[in-house]
Amino acid sequence: MASPRILRRLGFGFLGLVLAGGSALWFITGLLAGIATTIPPAARPAFQPGLLDISSEAITFSSLDGHRLAGLWVAPPAAAGPTLVILHGFGASKEHMLNYLLLARKLGSPALAIDFRGHGDSAPSLVSYGFHEQKDALAALQWCRTRRPEAGVVFWGTSMGAVTSLHAAAQRPEGLAGVIADAPFDTLRQTMAHHARLMFGIAEFPLLWLSYPRIEARAGYRISGVDTVRALQAVQVPVLFIAAERDVRMTPALVRSLHDGYKGPKAYYTIPGAGHEFRPFEPPFQEAVAEFLSSPPR
Repeated sequence: MASPRILRRLGFGFLGLVLAGGSALWFITGLLAGIATTIPPAARPAFQPGLLDISSEAITFSSLDGHRLAGLWVAPPAAAGPTLVILHGFGASKEHMLNYLLLARKLGSPALAIDFRGHGDSAPSLVSYGFHEQKDALAALQWCRTRRPEAGVVFWGTSMGAVTSLHAAAQRPEGLAGVIADAPFDTLRQTMAHHARLMFGIAEFPLLWLSYPRIEARAGYRISGVDTVRALQAVQVPVLFIAAERDVRMTPALVRSLHDGYKGPKAYYTIPGAGHEFRPFEPPFQEAVAEFLSSPPR
């Protein structure tokens, strides 16, 4: 039988292991929460619209909850199509959306590309992957309606911007005529778990599971509140779902499942050969966007 001294030593050793393990978990989950809520620095294209000889206007406006936002307004000489609100992905900016602005202009649609909160020239903020950003999109829609009150507005979002556009559309704002959702995810929890496996080889349990409450507390939102499947149940406008053939982050199967589950007017297009980050803007892609804008599904 072990002596009391030995038992005490074993107890202290076990307690030390528990404390060390707990400290390590606290550090790692804090690190993961920081990664998940902080917008990484990104190289921004040195885009100067004046060099392209197009009419443009740099604007600032406020989100619905008061965040200062920056945007770039580009209008064709004779605007005939709907107004587009162009919504970038996580870590990008309005300058990354040059091709979107140029295609909108080519199709006769004025377009406002914005910097989400915490991105580009907008006020600093943590990221919530659409939970708070939908207020930015809705404020951009309101700004466009003051500029062109007679025209409908179409959200055109990529990745996080696609998710944001669908959550904003679920609010059924006045004047919204449609959504182009390029590479949306289904739920934030699912995509966090998928990206943790894909990029870091981490299973959801236990590290990510323990990180969720810290992510929510740090950025002030509920992860369960970013649910595109649920948001689509409230959307009523036409939606063009776009997937990229080689996208391993928001896979074609995932985007197709969102399309198939949506009960409203819809269309679907897959970009051949493309991955998640790059859009080639080849003629079939342009035609799919043009057809949706000119003759949306009913």
